[in-house]
Amino acid sequence: MEELRQKGIADQLRHEEDRCRQEEDWRWQAEDVSLLRVQNKKLLQRLKGPEQEEHFRTPLPPHTHQSITLPPTPQTYQTPQTLQTHQTHQSSKNDVALNDEEDQKGHPFKNEIIVVPLPDKWRGLTIKLYDVSTDPDEHLNIFKTQMTLYTTNKAVWCKLFPTSLQEGPLGWFTGLPSNSVKNFKVLTTKFTTQYATSRPHHTSSMFLLNLK
Repeated sequence: MEELRQKGIADQLRHEEDRCRQEEDWRWQAEDVSLLRVQNKKLLQRLKGPEQEEHFRTPLPPHTHQSITLPPTPQTYQTPQTLQTHQTHQSSKNDVALNDEEDQKGHPFKNEIIVVPLPDKWRGLTIKLYDVSTDPDEHLNIFKTQMTLYTTNKAVWCKLFPTSLQEGPLGWFTGLPSNSVKNFKVLTTKFTTQYATSRPHHTSSMFLLNLK
């Protein structure tokens, strides 16, 4: 009886540890989803910005037929050295603007993926995060099976796929070029190609015969 009681206590403690570990995973995943929601909201605000500026732009005064004679503008001349300096400065400004835009984006998705909202009933994934040690195809099958329970929208699948990755694969994902992922098929192709070496190697009968 004492052994059964101790075994029951051990099972109960193990069950409690599993529950705490699962709650911790859910909490981290919920934070990742919250971060994606914030990024989505900021992107929507940037997309709506030009429309609001157009709406509140001050109308130009009506055209009048009165002619105004302006004094002649003095002609200025630029030396080749001055022109080259100006072009170099303008090129540097354009490069900085492009780099700032890329840094603000921080993801490889096209805009048509980012603007898609997450499902209201989304509570986070309950699968093991991919750590390169397992078959990438198996991880994709598990991910797609669980995502189907919430939605079949592949744009949502793209946005939530990073939450199923651990540090190493997540670093690979964040390093993808901007606007390089336009749908879920492109994303999965990049993922399976990157971690193709993690697939299990199946030994054929012909290979075994050649060993003799």
